Amino acid sequence: TIGGAKIAACATGLSAMTLGAQATTIGGALVQTSGADVTVEVKGAKATTVGGAFNATAAANMELSTDAALNITVGAAVALDATSITLKVGGSTVTIAEGGVTIKSTSIKLTATGPQPELAPMVEDK
Repeated sequence: TIGGAKIAACATGLSAMTLGAQATTIGGALVQTSGADVTVEVKGAKATTVGGAFNATAAANMELSTDAALNITVGAAVALDATSITLKVGGSTVTIAEGGVTIKSTSIKLTATGPQPELAPMVEDK
């Protein structure tokens, strides 16, 4: 538990491993910067609570993976700024790019409710 801000900077990379659960509580801002790879491996549950801003920056690829569910809760808007964004579940994908939005799947279902009843025939279940 840290009552104020935590700033971690590494020039050549950082590796940390916890055999059990890991809980971190920071009352202020959390800033993590590395000039090379950062690896964090936790064998149990991992919880991080930050009372202020949380900033993580990578000069190359950044990956977050899990063998179980991943839940992200945001109390306000989410903004992603990228050249493209792809959501993938099984064989289905939704890709958002500059040129448009591409939806690929064996089945696509659109359902609409709201003040434009004239659009209902275009999106009702078939």
